[in-house]
Amino acid sequence: MIAVAESLAAGGGLSVPPALGRPGPDGLFYSRWYPLLSLLAVPLVALGRALAGALGVPPHFAAAVAALVLSVALAAAATWYVARLAERLGAGPREALLAALAYALGTPALVHARTFYADPLLALLTVAALYHSAGPAAAERRAVVVASGLAVLAKPSGVLVGAALSAAALVHRRWRAAWPPIAAAVIGVLVYLAYNQLRFGNPRTFGHDWEFDLTAVPIDVAGLLVSPGQGIVWFAPPVMLGVALLPAVFRHDRRTGLAITLYALGTVALYAAWPRWYLGASGPRFLLPALPGLVAASGLVGRRARRLLIALTLLGFVANAPSLLVFGERYYTEAEARGRTVDRLLWTVDEWPVIEMWRTAWRTVVEARGTDVRALMREAGVAHDGPARPFRVVAIWWWMLPALGLPRWPGAALSAAALGAAGFLVARALKADAV
Repeated sequence: MIAVAESLAAGGGLSVPPALGRPGPDGLFYSRWYPLLSLLAVPLVALGRALAGALGVPPHFAAAVAALVLSVALAAAATWYVARLAERLGAGPREALLAALAYALGTPALVHARTFYADPLLALLTVAALYHSAGPAAAERRAVVVASGLAVLAKPSGVLVGAALSAAALVHRRWRAAWPPIAAAVIGVLVYLAYNQLRFGNPRTFGHDWEFDLTAVPIDVAGLLVSPGQGIVWFAPPVMLGVALLPAVFRHDRRTGLAITLYALGTVALYAAWPRWYLGASGPRFLLPALPGLVAASGLVGRRARRLLIALTLLGFVANAPSLLVFGERYYTEAEARGRTVDRLLWTVDEWPVIEMWRTAWRTVVEARGTDVRALMREAGVAHDGPARPFRVVAIWWWMLPALGLPRWPGAALSAAALGAAGFLVARALKADAV
């Protein structure tokens, strides 16, 4: 998707290098992935390419780093919406802030904010649609339509956003509110089909295979939710509290509560039927778009059980923190090299990722001290065989500063100051009982 943004920024259209796509009828190659994130990244990618010469770095490296700013912004915006949705569902200001912190720190949201996946964008559009669907103003109804349509262009599974909102409105006989979200989703599908026609000469060619196995759904549902290797309860513990509090959401706003429930169930059912549901370093990343609504529900925890929400957030942070330092895929790659099958990694606790990922992170940090970051920078975007070189990277921005001829310590100090300021503001907001 970054390659598409680079091509657009450089005036090359939608085509990408052959290694990053599949052929179209015109002899050019096109990305298999989704259009919206690439389009949104074009200004940042263009800025990165423009600054590459002044910084003395390859244009692709500068473009990729600039594009990641978008992922961070998307995660921040989704966190803001979680707080606002929690308030709209009946949470107090302090509980809404805790729900936002639970999403940002107690789920894989931050892990995926440092990668260029479409899931953070879909998560933002989903929670935005849920929030605005609960509002009375006409402008908010228009926002629901926009979010429902764009969700399909963010990722085809985004069609579930409009479907869930419309189904919830129909159940509660809100006829006028029922048709706009699904109509927007249908328009999004038609635009996507046109995008397929433009790339591959066939509207039904999405560029990647769609294979489903309904016989595996029961075991895959268990895998998505509770398996030791990928279960979302381990990597996003606040979700359990949100699910337990859904009855309270229904009492306050039945339509929004039903929309949150239907979307979550639809997402789980869809990916349970897909053989590769387990992809992700910190739980299955395909469930990320369903988390904001469920975590927002945890804001209804009440004053007496605030500590439970805080404890679950801390547990989630401990589970996800190693993947904030290093690429968690290294754990799975090394385990498979030792002869461990995917089934073993998913369902046994003797190599539990929650524990083993910390060891992998420590090993990576130790090995990374001898890594030539300038060499890694020159190889950005270059395919290679053998052990993945990015597995020798500490995934923190200031760790790469030597590639620019700068020491790491000023970047580390800046990050520490930013974290301290953020902690101060959060503590002040909690003390003032206001978001």
